[in-house]
Amino acid sequence: MLRILVVDDSELWREQVRNALDAVERPEIAEILTATDGYDAIRLLQSDPGKVDAVILDLEMPQMDGITFLDELSAKQLDVPVIVYSAMTNEQQGIDAILKGAKAAIPKQKMTTEILADALQTLLAG
Repeated sequence: MLRILVVDDSELWREQVRNALDAVERPEIAEILTATDGYDAIRLLQSDPGKVDAVILDLEMPQMDGITFLDELSAKQLDVPVIVYSAMTNEQQGIDAILKGAKAAIPKQKMTTEILADALQTLLAG
């Protein structure tokens, strides 16, 4: 069963992503966890390695932005696949995230259940 961690400083967006994941017809999604920033997410991932199967991460957060989070994952050798999303005012943000290890980048304005489901399928396929 899959455990997915949604990391976003905005409660509204955490709930929106959670609702989209709930609507994804994947019965193997067992649990959706949330973190309010990259620091909380790193603590959770370090405290119980293997507890989270995938991370869905906002790139633009005040405490620790998504690119820094991806750097921390690498530095701490935490191996978990990541999908990033953001307002992405320029394409370079998404490209930078992919270069740092994210498996997919989704602009917030295009975030739909179908697009999230496709990104999740791609992420889990390896």
